[in-house]
Amino acid sequence: IGTVIPSVPVVDSYQKIKQIIKCYLVLFSTLPPNDVQDIFDIVEQANTKYFNKDMMSEFYSLKAIAYSKLNRNDEAHKLFSCATQLSDTNLTRTWINWGDFLLKQSSIINDDESIIICYLNACKDVTEIKARSILSKIFYLLSYDNENNSNKLSICIERYLSLIPVQHWLFWLPQIMNKLIRNESSQCMLAILNELIRLYPQAVYVQIKKFLRKLIENKTDEKLIPSTPSTLNIDISLNLPTISYRQQAINNLNRLEQILLGQHPTIVRILDIIIEQLNTINETLLEYIIKRLYQCQRKIYEDLFENKKDLSEDIKQIIQHLKEILNNNENELKNIQQIKIQFSNDFNESVLNATHISRSFILLINKWITLIERRIEQTEPRIKYLNQIKYLQLLSFNSQITNDINMPGELWHAPEANFYFRINKFFPTIERIFKHERYYQRLTIRAHNGKIMYYLLSNNYQTILFDKINSQWELEENTLQFLKMINNICIRKEKELLKRHMQIFLPHLCTYLPSLRLIEDNRLTINLIEIYNNHLMLPIRKYYELLNDNNDNLLNIYQLIQNEYFSNKYLLHQWILNEYSNATGYFSFRKIFTISISFYSTLNYLFGFYMYTNNQLNIQRSIGNINPLYLRLQYNLNKQDQNIFITPNINTFINRFGKTGPFIATILSTLTSLAQPKYQIIEYLKIFYKEDIHMKHPELTQKECVDLVENIARQLETKLNQFTDIDVSKRIVSELVENSTDINQLSRLNPLYYPWL
Repeated sequence: IGTVIPSVPVVDSYQKIKQIIKCYLVLFSTLPPNDVQDIFDIVEQANTKYFNKDMMSEFYSLKAIAYSKLNRNDEAHKLFSCATQLSDTNLTRTWINWGDFLLKQSSIINDDESIIICYLNACKDVTEIKARSILSKIFYLLSYDNENNSNKLSICIERYLSLIPVQHWLFWLPQIMNKLIRNESSQCMLAILNELIRLYPQAVYVQIKKFLRKLIENKTDEKLIPSTPSTLNIDISLNLPTISYRQQAINNLNRLEQILLGQHPTIVRILDIIIEQLNTINETLLEYIIKRLYQCQRKIYEDLFENKKDLSEDIKQIIQHLKEILNNNENELKNIQQIKIQFSNDFNESVLNATHISRSFILLINKWITLIERRIEQTEPRIKYLNQIKYLQLLSFNSQITNDINMPGELWHAPEANFYFRINKFFPTIERIFKHERYYQRLTIRAHNGKIMYYLLSNNYQTILFDKINSQWELEENTLQFLKMINNICIRKEKELLKRHMQIFLPHLCTYLPSLRLIEDNRLTINLIEIYNNHLMLPIRKYYELLNDNNDNLLNIYQLIQNEYFSNKYLLHQWILNEYSNATGYFSFRKIFTISISFYSTLNYLFGFYMYTNNQLNIQRSIGNINPLYLRLQYNLNKQDQNIFITPNINTFINRFGKTGPFIATILSTLTSLAQPKYQIIEYLKIFYKEDIHMKHPELTQKECVDLVENIARQLETKLNQFTDIDVSKRIVSELVENSTDINQLSRLNPLYYPWL
């Protein structure tokens, strides 16, 4: 290395040195002391006099990383500084490496501002997709700014804001809005939103509308803050005007709405009309009752599985709420007076005052679900037509006049994306669809390029306190962002996953108001439960009848239910044989299904998404991909139900060759890919865990929230570290797959997972 060979171009010599150093750095943790000395010798003895400035800059950056591995931190600082000064191009990786180095030293030097500056400089010259991983660290670092009640980091972001391309902030709109609502770095968030309003008014307006409605509906006052900044020189006896955090957030959102109206009046008015008219298409009273009864049923079964015998206050509140609605809506119920009277008699005071969950109460809920479903099918048309007068503005929407209104869910995509869809026309027909234990209205919208797209409209008939406490839309959107990050960080970059065509398929979803959502619907999908649809609730009822107080007879119950109700283990196999009559279609479907189920099982094992619950797995009939729905982040990553499971029907369909072949190979490649240190997946996902904790536990302080996130990160790191060694990974994965069909393990699952299927 110390000699110069004239026949070898300088670029080739430089690339050779760079690759050797990179290989040593990747394997550094496994190297013996002699090899560690080798990396030092290579760095020191390299002849760099023929390298140009760009080469020297990158070489100094690699040299700095090597020195940081050898705990020579002062030299590493100087080398990073030299690397950034030598060149004005291709500095993105250098800034990221410097920021990561400072982040590891943050407990010693406590200089978060320098870390933020490094990451902001790294964002300047990268694409929006690559900037996501950098900005995720920046948003998480802002937690320390708020924890210490200082604004150094947010002021630093404001100072560099003009250098960052505006589209980089678009993906992070929910986090920006949540920080604004919680009054965390609010001035910085307002500055970012002002930039976004110029180029992406629709994305910002939908978020403002949604959060403004949420704050107005939630009238609980939070702790008060001074309306003017307080300083140490102010006399403590001075009574300053105070304003709640909620009111401060409402004022900020109103100000942003006025800015939007001033800059983009046409778009704001048209969006207002669309949202207002869509908001009038809500579920009927009977559909609303069905949804609430299914909520009660699920809550009862979950409580019983967790050995909670007391009747929940949430259930009592929902039933009481339904009774009040039935008594107050005389106009709607003139044809079903008998149902109203019978409902009041069945759920009388003596039933609601019961302290324990009784078998008769469960049967009562099930009876009313069956009764109301039958009534809906008999009396309400499946296809409705929108009133031409009431919905005139929606049906007369003309894309030639306003051709900039995005399709629902497209607001996440920057215009630089390769494809996009905009609304051309709303069709007047609405179809009633039953999915996921509730009724939806299916809308049909034509895009500007002629494509017909279907959306499920979810709009509550009425909102109660139970919804505010158990609001899911924010949690689901946060989880969708979480999955998009995993897609972008490594799944779309890793060769082992790309060759299997693995990625997370996410539906377009747009929440216009807290109660109004549009979810993209694929007519070619079928739910796994629909395939098994043969008295599915009977075994669950039987399960809880046989369950004793100590939950020590689970294996006997599992075997009894399987033998009595589901002795046929070929339900899935027979359905697919009927669906695909030729061998090519059948085997192609089985291959993709096997890869897909193993991929999502791996994500469930790592992150605890509870993806096996009822109505979770949607299968695309055309190709066999699986789209799990309603995934939730969990904090305890070592729970029993986060192992890998293969239920009897799936096990029969993919057979032992599928298990030992593509099933194990996909799990192994997914785990080893996510465990690679170069992806730093834990650092990128911290912000999503933090937002999830804030939504579920708003009473926690910043420090408590950060401590909980760090604890989750340690659990995840421990789990991933097992898969850094390929031999150990193979052994662990083989054990997981071998135990996946163990009936002792399946019998301990929640019956709502349908483990006997």
